[in-house]
Amino acid sequence: RGRLIDSGLPGEVLLKAEEIRLAIEDIVSTMITTVVACVAEAPPDLGQDLLELGASMVGGGSLLAGLSTRIEERVQFPVKVVDTPLESVVRGAGQCLEN
Repeated sequence: RGRLIDSGLPGEVLLKAEEIRLAIEDIVSTMITTVVACVAEAPPDLGQDLLELGASMVGGGSLLAGLSTRIEERVQFPVKVVDTPLESVVRGAGQCLEN
C-alpha cells in the first residue's frame, strides 16, 4: 500500500515472492560478499572460533528467508538467526551506551 507513482493517489500493488527476490538480489549478494570478506580478514583465533561455534545473525536483514543458509554455504561454518534478532540489536546498542 502506498501512493501510485503515475497518479499520486493511494493504491495497492501485489508482488510475487520471486519479484521481490529479484529486486533485492544485488543487495543480498553484496551482503554475502561483505561477510565473506570480513571473515577472510579475521584474525586466526576468531576464524577458529567461527569454525567451531558458528556465527549468530541479528537485525532485520537476518529475517530474510534463506539468507543465513546462503551465507553458511559461502563461509563453510554454521550461521544461525537468534531467537529475537530485532531485540538483540536494541539490547546491544543499549549495552554500548551503558559502557
